[in-house]
Amino acid sequence: MEGRPSEIGFRVARRRRERLRGLAFLDRERAPGGLLIPRCSSVHTFGMRFALDLYFLDRRGRVLAVRRGVGRRRVVWQRGASAVLEVPAARGRLAQAMTERVHHPIFARAWERISSQSEARGGGEHRRRLLAGLSGEVIELGAGSGANFRHYPSTVTRVLAVEPEQHLRGLAEAAAASVPLKIEVIEGVSSELPAEDASFDAGVVSLVLCSVPDQGQALSELRRVIRPGGELRFYEHVVSKKRVEARIQRFADATFWPRVAGGCHSSRDTSSAIERAGFEITDCDRFPFSPAPLLPPAPHVLGVARRR
Repeated sequence: MEGRPSEIGFRVARRRRERLRGLAFLDRERAPGGLLIPRCSSVHTFGMRFALDLYFLDRRGRVLAVRRGVGRRRVVWQRGASAVLEVPAARGRLAQAMTERVHHPIFARAWERISSQSEARGGGEHRRRLLAGLSGEVIELGAGSGANFRHYPSTVTRVLAVEPEQHLRGLAEAAAASVPLKIEVIEGVSSELPAEDASFDAGVVSLVLCSVPDQGQALSELRRVIRPGGELRFYEHVVSKKRVEARIQRFADATFWPRVAGGCHSSRDTSSAIERAGFEITDCDRFPFSPAPLLPPAPHVLGVARRR
């Protein structure tokens, strides 16, 4: 998504910083570039209401989130082909999506190397077990570098792979091109998955629920897009059952670890979170695993949950 609001409209927004997230910009000349696309072709004048697709922006004019078909909004300021639209304050999933940005260029490159080491140390077998028996259409949240792609069985007809980090998304696109399976890699965030309700037969998460800003919201979104009775396949590292080790994990999470590990939290009780989100765990294997020589073994869970 490229483009930014007109300079006139941007100056107006800067004078209204406290309402920035309640403003959207319209530049009719640049609408095809993807700022805000009206759903009618008539001339828009001050005070007129019209239907549109709305792109929320931050203070630098970057696109944070998109809301399709938001209804009819009032033009509160206009000059020439540019306009500022009045919209209600964002709430719920949209508000979370507006604040969820993933940009970890250093960690992304380190993770690329860790993933390759993990494959040789047993991670490849874990991923094969994770995906065995899947069929139909699958959504994968946090595809990373695409390490799962070559392990999908031929019974899977389509994979929508969501990856918010730019560098990892590029690697995932290359990995998708190297396998015969139909895999679409797209940008998206865990708090507002770019998919319709109940549109997938299964969801896949592998080593991602540790790093999402809101684990409950991410699982709620997965439940929304998985059909009733569909599966959630999960492979995650989790909090230790040993008291001292769990305390060390919590201390690390409260101090340095998320900052150096791309937002990772080592002390999350992911199995319980999956059940609270409306899934029933039907199979779960717990084991220690070290993905790289310098990383100590951490408790992992690998299993299947069914959407209730």
